[in-house]
Parts: sequence; structure tokens; C-alpha cells
Amino acid sequence: MADPDARDTGAGGTLADFPARSIYRALLVRGLEPAEAANLTAFLAGLPSRGVHWTIPEIEAIVRRRSAQVAVAERDPDDLPGPVQLTWQLS
Repeated sequence: MADPDARDTGAGGTLADFPARSIYRALLVRGLEPAEAANLTAFLAGLPSRGVHWTIPEIEAIVRRRSAQVAVAERDPDDLPGPVQLTWQLS
């Protein structure tokens, strides 16, 4: 069974590839109201939907931030710069 907290959108895509605007437009074409389509898009992106009214720019911003946070968390510690070696010159 899949992990519900996984940061993968399925179909091989990453969180940064989440097509919020495309999903929103598809829902509008199928007859949903703009607020309903935005809230359903947020739900599909893994955002809370109870009592919250989302807009597409808000959804995209949060998805971008989550993706950036995952990228920072997944960095290899060996690739990060080490501590700065301080030397003192006593003359």
C-alpha cells in the first residue's frame, strides 16, 4: 500500500510537476464552480480542504515551497561545505 505522506504525485512525477492550473481548468470545463474547482485541486495536491477556501496561486506557491523543502532535505551532507577552518597568526 502506498504511503499517504509520500511527496510523489504519481505517474513518475514529482511534487514540483503538479499541474494545478490544468486540473483547475479541467474541473471548470466539467461544470464545477471556481471555488469548488480550486478546493478540489488543493485536495488533490494534498492540502487540507475542510473549512479552507483556496486559490490557484496559493496552491501553486505551497506546492513550490514543499518541493523546495524536499529538495533541501534530500541533499547529501557530503556535498555541503564543511566547517570553516579558522587559523590565527600569532606574531
